[in-house]
Amino acid sequence: MLTSPQPSIKMRLSPIDPSSYSNAHELIITHIDLEWTVNFEKSTLSGSASLSFKTLRDDVEEIFLDSSDLDIASMAVKTAAGEIPVSWDVGKPVENIGSKLTVYLPTKTSGEFKLIVEYETNPKASALQWLNAEQTCGKKHPYLFSQCQAIHARSLVPCQDTPAVKFTYNATLRHPIGVTGLMSAVKLKSESGVSYFKQSIPIPSYLLAIVVGALVEKPIGPM
Repeated sequence: MLTSPQPSIKMRLSPIDPSSYSNAHELIITHIDLEWTVNFEKSTLSGSASLSFKTLRDDVEEIFLDSSDLDIASMAVKTAAGEIPVSWDVGKPVENIGSKLTVYLPTKTSGEFKLIVEYETNPKASALQWLNAEQTCGKKHPYLFSQCQAIHARSLVPCQDTPAVKFTYNATLRHPIGVTGLMSAVKLKSESGVSYFKQSIPIPSYLLAIVVGALVEKPIGPM
């Protein structure tokens, strides 16, 4: 039986990466400041991401970011005069890719600026795995871990989810007392239910990582 060849489907979301909506050929994220609160009851992270941008051309009017099932509450551009609220639009989701997040800048922009996003992740965020206490070895505390590779960081934070862009980040992580929070960064200090992190080496979005649970530190080699 003869069959007709199946048509090939070609989709390129942006000039630099077929799997990213971002306009990283026009501006790039250089640093992210994260403020997250872990909610095991809702299986969500909530808080804010302050994205530091550097434009690669003059007069940028829009930012295209990758997102996946993020519940965005507000956005604002931070300037010397204060924070200016901005409007945004979330495109129709594409399976396994997510949605194009378009941010409309208040003016044509050049140079460096910050975009502050208040949001919450979805309980089914593809980057996050949530275990209840009964699913853990100790059976006393719940457990959270992430896996952003290859393009799941967009379900964790609105970003340019492509290895073509690398950024540093700081993070303040609020979590239940009695568990430990770690990230793909150096822990600066811990207080009761709060951990602070700093990643000074630029990384791609897929290396952003978080784990929260009953973790114990063990030496694995000479100090």
